Amino acid sequence: MDLLSQWFQQNLDIVFFIYGFAFLVMGAAILLQPKKGSEFALADILWLLAAFGITHGIHEELDMWAIIRGRHPLLDLVRWFVLAASYLFLFEFGRQLFNIHTQDSPQWQKKMSVVLGWWLLPLITCSILYLGLTSADFWREGSIWTRYLLGFPGGVLAGFGFHLYYKGRRETLQPLNVRKFFLLGGVSFLIYGTLGGLIGPKGGFFPSSHINTDSFLSTLKIPVQVFRAVCAMTAAWAVGGMLRIFNWETGKKLENAHVQLETQLNKNIRLARNLDSLHEISKDIFTEFDIKRLLGKIADNARKLTGCRYSAIGILNNEGGYEYFVTSGIEQDKLEDMKKKCGLPAGKGLLGHIAKFSKTVRVDDVSRHPASAGFPEGHLQMKTFLGAPVILHSRVIGSLYLTDKYSCPSKAHGETAGRFTEEDEGLASSFGAIVSLAMNNILMLKEIENLASFPQKSPYPVIECDTECNITYLNPAARKLVNELGIRGREILPPYIPETASGPDTRNKEFSYHEVRFGGMVFGEYSHFVPDKRTVRIYIYDITQQEIAKAGIKRNYLTQKVLNSLLQLSLKDISLDELLNGGLDIILSIPFLTPKKGGIFLTEEGTEVLALASNRGLSAPLREKCFRVPFGRCLCGEAAASGRIQFANSLDERHEGCYEGMTPHGHYNVPLLSKGKVTGVIVLFLEEMHRQEKWEVEFLQAAADTLAGAIAHKNAERMLKESYKQLRNLTGHLQAVREEERGKVAREIHDELGQLMTALKIDLTWLRSRLQRDQEAFSGKIKSMIELVETGNKTIQRISSELRPRMLDDLGLTEAIEWQAREFQERTGIECEVNMVPDDIIPDKELATNIFRIFQEAITNVVRHADATRIEVNLKVGLSDIELVITDNGKGISREQISSPYSFGLVSMRERVLPWDGRVEIKGGENNGTTVMVNIPVNSERSIN
Repeated sequence: MDLLSQWFQQNLDIVFFIYGFAFLVMGAAILLQPKKGSEFALADILWLLAAFGITHGIHEELDMWAIIRGRHPLLDLVRWFVLAASYLFLFEFGRQLFNIHTQDSPQWQKKMSVVLGWWLLPLITCSILYLGLTSADFWREGSIWTRYLLGFPGGVLAGFGFHLYYKGRRETLQPLNVRKFFLLGGVSFLIYGTLGGLIGPKGGFFPSSHINTDSFLSTLKIPVQVFRAVCAMTAAWAVGGMLRIFNWETGKKLENAHVQLETQLNKNIRLARNLDSLHEISKDIFTEFDIKRLLGKIADNARKLTGCRYSAIGILNNEGGYEYFVTSGIEQDKLEDMKKKCGLPAGKGLLGHIAKFSKTVRVDDVSRHPASAGFPEGHLQMKTFLGAPVILHSRVIGSLYLTDKYSCPSKAHGETAGRFTEEDEGLASSFGAIVSLAMNNILMLKEIENLASFPQKSPYPVIECDTECNITYLNPAARKLVNELGIRGREILPPYIPETASGPDTRNKEFSYHEVRFGGMVFGEYSHFVPDKRTVRIYIYDITQQEIAKAGIKRNYLTQKVLNSLLQLSLKDISLDELLNGGLDIILSIPFLTPKKGGIFLTEEGTEVLALASNRGLSAPLREKCFRVPFGRCLCGEAAASGRIQFANSLDERHEGCYEGMTPHGHYNVPLLSKGKVTGVIVLFLEEMHRQEKWEVEFLQAAADTLAGAIAHKNAERMLKESYKQLRNLTGHLQAVREEERGKVAREIHDELGQLMTALKIDLTWLRSRLQRDQEAFSGKIKSMIELVETGNKTIQRISSELRPRMLDDLGLTEAIEWQAREFQERTGIECEVNMVPDDIIPDKELATNIFRIFQEAITNVVRHADATRIEVNLKVGLSDIELVITDNGKGISREQISSPYSFGLVSMRERVLPWDGRVEIKGGENNGTTVMVNIPVNSERSIN
């Protein structure tokens, strides 16, 4: 033990280095871990622990410097302040961690939080200053009081705080398998707080006069710094494990955002499909003149789009019954049988309720609605129901109803499958409006036909012309229309009059339909040939409102198409630049945006400045002037400052980025908002004097919201990838430093302790040779001591070899693997066959070390888990790669074990080869053994990214 104590004393600089480095790594890992926006309260105070790790790590490295270079008054002063600062951070972290409560927190913790208020830290700091200043040696006594009043309670509070934090959030944290990290972290800080706070330099007061580093060393023969270093390494490892909760949280948020985007995309795709179908159906209104056939088409489409089993449309007569009643989804023979047994519906029950109250009805069970009258005998049984009124000129003229929504679960309908949704209700209302337009058109056409023989009395414009388009007659309504519009009569005529009047049998000519536009109004023209007069008669009526409705459907379709394209783009694995360029192209594809010019500005991180990130068609002078725009400047800056859309139809005084020769134009400036914060602005050019429409603003806002969500999603992905990259670089660096330290420690143990043991053996042998023959008792004792020294020598060799085999550095990878295989076979009895092709493989030192460590991990796993009797190792270098294959004949490995993130040995193997773009594959089946295959490109350079 004296030799061990002496060795630690001689190598205390190494202990301080490891001690300080562990805390520095802990602090760096916390700072590198993205925690912004985390819902874990721990994220808000971890910076205090990071500050403790960095400052305390610096303090220990300064202690190492003092051992190597000697002490200096200025260095002592810096060390004192750094130590005090580090314990201030630790105490405040422990206090705030202990004060994080949940509803399930024990009452004693809540009561104790009253004592652990913010005022406690200033009070303790003042007490330390007072006690230090009133002592004989301020720096020494102040340092001891800092440990007693800040270091010890800070470690205790942090230790208990980690335990209580996990306990209060067990339901959330338990599935993440981080309990051991919180437990080890808590224990490490408890022990460290005791060792670092209560066991310090010797002072002139109790208890430091009796319990200090000197008394600790004399009792245990090992410096207290060694135990602190072990606690520091354990704490750093545990905190690194705790940080996984933030990666999980970020991944969960990305997953939820992805699901939401997919859900919204599916919804928008359905909506776009529905709008497209509505648009197509609306065309039939003006081309289909058979009312039953037209109603049947509408009923079929309504049933298919809402995904239900049956649909029907009923048009009321003057007596309250149905003049027309068409169904969809019911087989013809069943329908005929129902008509015989039940007749047509009488407009009672739910159907009557819809007509009476002129409201849409959606129920999950028809029989449970108060207005339900049940089903007559022989009628199909129906459960779910959705009905919408058909309203014409503020009067209910019929109803559309849909029943029995398909109940099979589907991705499209999710949890609402089997029930009609709000989306279905909107569709039903749209179909009701289409039925209303169809009936209006049909009734109007009937009225036109009824008045065909009396055009003079028709309230609708009627024009007759000959086959050469010469007008021969205008009724009073037509003359009034021509005068109001200020046009010549021929301008309103359809262009196909000669075609209408020609043909082999003009007597059987059906109506032809044509639309014309004058003065912002739209007119529908029905024309047919009148044989006895040899003229073409044209009936004209105003369809402006119908066209407005059609235009609205078309706009909605175009809007949803653009939004769908943006959502689909956001789900692709592309860069942020590609997302911005693609998103701008999609938005500019909307027809009203002419010329096709615009740009996207993004807010620079931590500033109120917009930077141009993507543009289309912007001139070089404009790009130069507007490359960076502060909030509040120009239109785009106003949009960013206010968070509202800014519109201008010309170059007014708000345009600060004008230059000579700029083409006149208008602007839409749309802010990109994410969680209430402006993350950018979309700038879109317009023709000068463009008229702003409400639907344009709504569309642009929806497009901006979609694009802002996609940008936020892409930034979150980027941050997560950067976090993984930084942590991977840190892991690689730590592995390299650890290997270097292991090598250094192994050499120190082998050379210095080995030489010491050898010298001791030589002295004992010399002493034994000088003993008299009658001193057999002393001779036996010395022989026993020599054997003990030899055993110690072997132990030193084994420990140094496990830390870092010297032959790995001296003879290379192949010799090291062969030596390890022989040693493994002798120790475990498991046969180990090694094949090398070629046998002089010497990759670079760092790569060789990682391959050797993978080999060690693999054979260690065989002993722990495989129950194998034989291992085969193949290492070869090809023209393009290095390949290591380790196969055993054990019980195999499951897929769950291979893919588990908690199989740390397997994770470590994969991480070791990633810097060289290598890969590790693990295969195995039940009772078929396990194979570990490592493949590394032979010409790859170590990646630092």
